Amino acid sequence: KGAATMLGCMLGLSFFIGLLCIVIWVAIVYVLKYASLASIVSAICAVILSFLFSKGISFPVFLIAALVIWAHRDNLQRLKDGTESKISF
Repeated sequence: KGAATMLGCMLGLSFFIGLLCIVIWVAIVYVLKYASLASIVSAICAVILSFLFSKGISFPVFLIAALVIWAHRDNLQRLKDGTESKISF
């Protein structure tokens, strides 16, 4: 739903921020087992990190993150309802 594309864009725009977002995504999936939640949190973190560390890329990152969150709106409802499926390793 665009999360991998966003991470690819982040790696291109700011390799450091992209790596941080990947680490955040992996940590959330490892701990909570929800890929959709990890994608949403990573998108939000990308915006925050781009605001803190990079000048000039915050607005494009914000737009991409908004699209990722919008694409996950059904997942957000399932997370709220407690019916979202988890990843099993």
